Amino acid sequence: MIAAFILVSFLLSFAQLMQQRETLSSGQVGALVFLAVLYLTSYLAMVVTTVVVTASDPTDPTVAFERVSRVAKARGVAVGHEFNENCYNFYCDVCDTHVLKDTKHCQRCNRCSYEFDHHCEWVSNDIGQHNYVEFIRMLVAVLTTITFQLIFASIALKVNDNMQQPP
Repeated sequence: MIAAFILVSFLLSFAQLMQQRETLSSGQVGALVFLAVLYLTSYLAMVVTTVVVTASDPTDPTVAFERVSRVAKARGVAVGHEFNENCYNFYCDVCDTHVLKDTKHCQRCNRCSYEFDHHCEWVSNDIGQHNYVEFIRMLVAVLTTITFQLIFASIALKVNDNMQQPP
């Protein structure tokens, strides 16, 4: 929803500038088009990185490994590598599995995340070791997009003020 608002406000600013292009030099129009391309690129990067972070799974791999081993053992299926609970010193009572040392259980997601940093409401996901780099990329893309948005808004306001001043 916020991303759609950012895009619509950019498109409105850009449309306003292009309506007044006869008052701008060809160099200024070229610069605006170049900024628009940079903006749309950063917007696309913001959307893609947000989807990647939202879809990523920061769950402790030990949890999945132990659960698969339990199911295989219950069904009598042989797995390539059997889970050895003696190798793990930490246990999550909520998930009922062994976990690695730096794992924390997230009450909102109801899962154990390895090297849990925080639960991000923006992407509705935990941020941990498996998606931390993508999360930082998303933040950079968001900040870049907002910066371009502010640049366009200030240019649009300046051009609008110049148009309203009497000669």
